[in-house]
Amino acid sequence: MWLALRGRAKVRLPKAEPWQLLLAAVIGSVYLAPALLVPVPFDTDAQGFGLLIATVRASGSITTLAPFFPEISWFYSPGYFLLGAQLADLTGARIHEVMLGLSHVLALGVVAGVGALGQKMGGSAPGWWAAAACAGGVALLTTLLDGAYTNVYGIWLMATFLWMLDFAL
Repeated sequence: MWLALRGRAKVRLPKAEPWQLLLAAVIGSVYLAPALLVPVPFDTDAQGFGLLIATVRASGSITTLAPFFPEISWFYSPGYFLLGAQLADLTGARIHEVMLGLSHVLALGVVAGVGALGQKMGGSAPGWWAAAACAGGVALLTTLLDGAYTNVYGIWLMATFLWMLDFAL
């Protein structure tokens, strides 16, 4: 990327037809608009995840609710909370803003990952159909809007792993 910015290497973007650009813009708008319009994440799941990010950020512990409730221990997959706490520290943003932004971008990553998988399996047309089916179905969007951000993170990890598995084999 550094070479591309300095002008030494040429960046070649994949050629896309106008309908493909329009579809990508619509999908991006649908999945990113709620992050910009909603003041705080919906549902009690997101509130609990925010508390866990706050405890990880304040204490560094992924097993107790210290410093708020050190006598209470919890066992949850810590990846999302560690990433959220790290992003909140690095950006200085509030936790709910980090959760909204991160999760909505991860949902777009799921759509892109499913599209890339479809393209690897069958070519350009199946890739676009897979991405459109993933984005157009209600499962991912309702999971996202329900505040099940750890599920979105897990689905993104799975789609990315399966896409990268092709390079390893």
